[in-house]
Amino acid sequence: MGAAKTVPRRGPASSGREFAASLFQTGGIRLKGSRKEGAPRKCGRKVRPHLRCVSMAIALFLDLGAFRPKRLGRMSDESFFREVTEELRQDRAKAFLSKYGLWLVALAVIVVLATAGFVLYRHWDLERANQSGDALSQALSLAQAGKTDQALADLDKIEKNGHGAYPVLARMRAATILADKGNFNGAVKAFDAVAADGSVPDSIRDIAKLRAAFILVDHGSYDEVSARAKPLSSETNPLRFSAREALGLAAWKAGKLDEALKFFQGIATEQMAPRGLRERANLMSDLIRGSGKAS
Repeated sequence: MGAAKTVPRRGPASSGREFAASLFQTGGIRLKGSRKEGAPRKCGRKVRPHLRCVSMAIALFLDLGAFRPKRLGRMSDESFFREVTEELRQDRAKAFLSKYGLWLVALAVIVVLATAGFVLYRHWDLERANQSGDALSQALSLAQAGKTDQALADLDKIEKNGHGAYPVLARMRAATILADKGNFNGAVKAFDAVAADGSVPDSIRDIAKLRAAFILVDHGSYDEVSARAKPLSSETNPLRFSAREALGLAAWKAGKLDEALKFFQGIATEQMAPRGLRERANLMSDLIRGSGKAS
């Protein structure tokens, strides 16, 4: 029997072509460019046809550069782990969707419906507010034109059927119209009703108290003015200077000149007070001092 054929080991720098040539030279197959013309074959033993076909296919595959034995193991490992990782991800995603998919769809539907409902509500709310604003504007136009009775009727409708802050504004405006008509008691009652309404913002309630106090300066007593304006005269209230003016006027009218002078001098020396209010306070201080009745 002939000596066993050995396949030479491929060095680190050997290419795929050289490896294929050395691997299949013993099979009687020569790759293009793997042996010089005229060089003798190393083995003349006849190779079986089916082995020759397999050898030719592998040699051609290697010769085309589509395969490199040196990187075979690493490329196979990377491809394997990549495929396994992708399959695991797909399996986990399928398991998650099968378990929670229905809940996710329901949640998405709820979010969409809630968003649509909120948008529709905002649109409806804005439309109602616009309608109330237009009605209030028309009522004010009627009042300016002297049609106070019709204006009061329209303001009463806004107070009952209006939307947003417009009912409160309608109440305040109706009280002002009553005062302009000479119905001072009705105006004070209307302002007092707004001031006592807990659903009205505090700032508007304080304005209602102050408006009632100024009406009572001329059509009420000092005690009535003080009951409404005194709580507004604290240092933390933004209406304190106007409230002190109302108290000073009520005291001056009631003959309490020393108390009135105290209020007006305090306003005149207060740099935070509005300029017009300080000028009026100085004027009243000079008037009281000029009367000679204040101590």
